[in-house]
This record gives sequence, C-alpha cells and structure tokens, in this order.
Amino acid sequence: MLLQQKQSSSNFTFLDDVNPMLFQLAQEAEAYLHIDNQACLAKMRLFVEVSCHLLAQKAGINLNQQTNELANNLNILRDKTNVSNYTIAACQRLRYAANSSLHVSFVAGQMQSQPRYNAEAMNKLAHDLFEVASGVAEYVYGAKVSTTANFYQQQQCEHATLMVSAMKGSSDASMELAGHFYDQLEQSQARTGERYTELKQDFGYWLNKAIKQQATGHQLLQAKAAQQGWYHHNYLSVEQLFKEACDNDTSGEACFAYGEYIANKTSKGDIPEAWNKAAELGNHKALLAKQMETFNQDQAAFDSYIEKGKANKQPFAHSFEAWHLLLEYIKDSNDLSKRRLKTALLDAYSKQDKGYQFVCAMAAFYGVPVGMEYHKYDHEELAEIMANHYTVMPENTLYHGMLLLATAKYPKHITLASNMARKSLHTFPDDQDKGELCYNLAKSAQQALNEKGQARIAISVAQLYKQAADLGNSQAREFLASKQGKAELNKISCPKYNKRSKTTKNKRKASRKQARANKKK
Repeated sequence: MLLQQKQSSSNFTFLDDVNPMLFQLAQEAEAYLHIDNQACLAKMRLFVEVSCHLLAQKAGINLNQQTNELANNLNILRDKTNVSNYTIAACQRLRYAANSSLHVSFVAGQMQSQPRYNAEAMNKLAHDLFEVASGVAEYVYGAKVSTTANFYQQQQCEHATLMVSAMKGSSDASMELAGHFYDQLEQSQARTGERYTELKQDFGYWLNKAIKQQATGHQLLQAKAAQQGWYHHNYLSVEQLFKEACDNDTSGEACFAYGEYIANKTSKGDIPEAWNKAAELGNHKALLAKQMETFNQDQAAFDSYIEKGKANKQPFAHSFEAWHLLLEYIKDSNDLSKRRLKTALLDAYSKQDKGYQFVCAMAAFYGVPVGMEYHKYDHEELAEIMANHYTVMPENTLYHGMLLLATAKYPKHITLASNMARKSLHTFPDDQDKGELCYNLAKSAQQALNEKGQARIAISVAQLYKQAADLGNSQAREFLASKQGKAELNKISCPKYNKRSKTTKNKRKASRKQARANKKK
C-alpha cells in the first residue's frame, strides 16, 4: 500500500487513514509548531509514547506499562526489533527536547520556564516527528509514505505570529520569513507578473531585516539571492558574498554552495577547493563529492572521507564503503577481503543505510555469502532488488556496468539494461564479454517486443545483434545468418513494433487541433 498525501494544510494526513489518534496528535503538534514551543513539544512526546507501544505490539513485545519509562522502551525497541535506527534516533531526539521543556532553566542568571528553541531547531524536530510518523506507518501498517514534509509553508496565522516576533526583534523569525519567501521564489514557475514581483518585495524586506538583526545564516541567503538576481549588494559581488558566508560557516553548507557556484562558472570539472572545507565541516554533499573523487584513486583519502561521513551521519557512507570493498573482493577473492566485506555489509544493513539494499543484493549476486534474507533470492530476484534501488547510488560507470551484467538477461528490465549499456558498455575491456552482453540484451529486447509489442530501448534489436556479431559472438552470427533470425528481425522492424498506430496518431492530431481552437476562443 502506498499512501499519498491528501490536499491539506497538514504534513501528516497519511496517518488519518491508518491511525486517527496519531494523526490528531501530529496535527496538534504541527499547529503549535511556530506559536507555542512547550505545547508543541508536549504533543510530540505523547506522539512518541503512543508510537513506541504500537511498534512494540507489532514486533510482539510487551512493554512495561507500569513504569512506562520512555527511554527504556526505546532502548528495547532498538535492541530487540528491526525498527529503523533512523526512527529510533528521531524518537530519542524528540524525547530529549520534550523533557527539557518540563524543567526550569537559567540563562544569564534569569529563570526561564519556556525552552529556548529557535525556529530552525523546531523545524528540525518537526522533521523528526515526520520521520517517526513515516516509520510507524511503514512498520506497523505496511504503508509507504510517498511525500516529504515541508514545514516552511505556514498558514497565514502562523506567518502573522512570525511577523510579530520579527518586528519585536527576533532575528530567527526574520530569517525564517526570508527563507520562506526565498523558497516561494524558487518554486515560482513564472519569473514575471504581479505575484512574482510581490514575492521579490517580501523576500527583500525580510532579508534586509535579517541582515540588520545579524541573523544566523543571513550571509549565505544573501549570496544565493544575489546569484539568482533577487538581491543586489552595493559593493560586494556574488563571489565576495559567498566568501563572506564561508568565513562564518560552521556546517559546510555555505562552502558547498560556493563550490557549486564556482563549478558552474568553470568547465574544468575539478572539485572546487571550497568543497574541501565543506567536507572537513561534515557537509554530506561535499563528503560524497570527495569520496567519489578519491574512489579507486587514493585509498587512504577515501577511507578518511568515509570515516568522516560515518561520524557525521552521512547517508550512504556505510553502503559506499561496502560497495568499495565488494569491488576489492571481486578483484581478489581472499579470506581477508571476504571478512572485511561481510563486516561492512552487516554494518550498512544494521544501520539501514541509504543504498544498502542495492549493495547487499549486488554482493549476493556475485556469490558473497551475505546472510540476512539475501541468501534466499535467486539471480532474477536479486536483479529485481538492484533495479528497484539503483537510483539512490551516485552516478558511476562501475556500478552501471555491474547492474548491466545483472539485468541484461531479463526482459522486464530491458529499458534499464539498455540505458546502463549506453553508459558503461565501453568500459568493458574484453570483446567477448561485450559481445555476450549485446547478445543477451538483444534476446531480452526481442522477447519483450514479442510479449508486449513494444520495448523502450536505447539501441535497436537489430543493432544489438549486429554489434554482438561484430564483437565475435557466435550465437549472434548464427541468428543473423539463419532464416528464422531474418524473419524475426523483419517482424520486429514492422510498424506494429516501432511506430505509433494510425488511431493513436489521429487522436493526438485531433487533440492538438481542439487545443488550438480553444486557445483562439
């Protein structure tokens, strides 16, 4: 079951279909998000407690309902179930934040009963709540959430609250409003008109206010806006604005954005120097860029960036390490490389790291005794897993080639396999391997055409057979020389297979004619 978000102001409407009580709690927390931190955190904690019991019941575990210690219950879920570590970690962060809201704190000698969480921190907690809600929906009810949360699109009353805070001197509120209108400008399809002009004016007003209040992060927003043409500095260029943002950068976000700006200006294709600093600061995108740069080039540097990625909770760091070790194992299948690979695969699997399904399936496909559930699958099932999860992998011809080898024989994956062939076939050094791949692709495409009447492929079936024959594949040569082969290729080349039917053409022609007539009216 795949849950789609309904048209609503709430990010949690998917819960209404599976658990109305959870939906109500999440909706109330969302309503208080930018108005009353303490009330919002109380609702968040209650949501976590209910979720904890639902997850435990699904896993067949009875939690102690007498003491009901949330921290202990979460530890039990972590140790005794396969609930995602991301879900558990999000629960822990929400628990900690909610607990802090129940105690008096002292700031500069002054007693405070309200937690001092700024708008950015509350937004992060709201995303944690969404992570928990998605995890419960998937684990308990088998429902995958197909959307992402956006807590910057506030209702008018919440904007009014932020505006009041900003006018009273809150730099965080000014920055959040500036960020909101920047996002609106980015999402705007029309770059002219009254609405676009209004958005630019609103953005400019709140950005200038955030600058005057010295709001955290205003330098980066200035630079990005100047790059888009939505902000003009009296004496600093776009590049100088980015450099100023980098000087105040603590997360690596500004350095990475500056690196992107430099990369777009030049055509060298080198990793910008700013990304080195961004990677050192733990920016996930910069770390991935450096890992890709050093992959198979500088082992020590690659290992260093992988460890930094794992330390900074970079998605894909554990899977990337396992994939690298898989390539090493394929080159040299000794006991040491096998042990290192299995350890890395188990690590990625236990962390539920981004891309772990693809890497584990690929390892099992190459005969590595991965364990877990992957040993139960045959080659076709493993190819299916890889086909379903390859999009999370970074672009690289090495895995393109491996995916091509795994999917070339199966007609259902012919579109994917032909795309992988276009990207990676030239990387295979052996003509015999190339010939066999082209022959397998041609057979799969031919079967798909015979079964469905069509197949979306980057290279025609006849070209694939010819390419395989030119590379020395004997089966392709026999097929092309045989009467049956010539007859089948003639059949495939007929209009039924590679042209739209006359009926479809006429329908499209009539549709275009009607659209032109409506436009004239």
